[in-house]
Amino acid sequence: MLCGFFFLGLCLVPCQGVHAVNIIADATGYDAGYVRDFWGVQFVSGTGYIVSVTFDLTATGGYFDFDGSPFLNPSVPGVEPIIGATNGLAVGDISYPRADGGPVGHPQVLTFTFSPGSFAAGDWFRFSADVDPISSAGGVFGSLGATFSVTLSTGDTSKVPFVTVSSDRSEAVANVTPVPPPDVSGCIKLKGAPLAGVEVQLKQKGKQTATTGVDGCYQFDSVDAGKKFDIEITVQP
Repeated sequence: MLCGFFFLGLCLVPCQGVHAVNIIADATGYDAGYVRDFWGVQFVSGTGYIVSVTFDLTATGGYFDFDGSPFLNPSVPGVEPIIGATNGLAVGDISYPRADGGPVGHPQVLTFTFSPGSFAAGDWFRFSADVDPISSAGGVFGSLGATFSVTLSTGDTSKVPFVTVSSDRSEAVANVTPVPPPDVSGCIKLKGAPLAGVEVQLKQKGKQTATTGVDGCYQFDSVDAGKKFDIEITVQP
């Protein structure tokens, strides 16, 4: 994108940049089989939405235990993950393996997907899922190599390891800087006032022309990334 600069008395102001996304998954408690809402995902900050998240226990030698045996307490059959507390995210917007016709079994990988536009910054959810045959205190998942993956609505993805914070807690912190589509955009102002109707030409492979709107802004979407270009501005007297 263009950087702000002055040109013939005109101030070219760039559009806002792309903001980094911060998402934290955690495993918290003394035992996944007895602590409700042991697992969690929080969209701490950033733009866009979470499309899916995946917890992977393959490296630990353990698995999520959904064979029907009770966990949490004797009255709760362990046939599928149990969604618990949420904030800003409706339970109906969360899809996950369900026990339709029988227990989910012993998957080592557990994926949750979300309705489009439902999981935004500030939202979080927690769930319960037993783990066997390894010890399942929260800190174990960092030391044994469990991983967390996230896919964003921008198409960007991140896979990060859990890290032990204490004997009862591990965290996986995904910091993602979305890669914007190549574009050139900005706003043209004169003495602080936006200039509408200004013709802007971009020269790279041929010419593209845009006209500023009432806010003085313009945008070119079809730009070859990593290649030089020239901008020409025509202001009517």
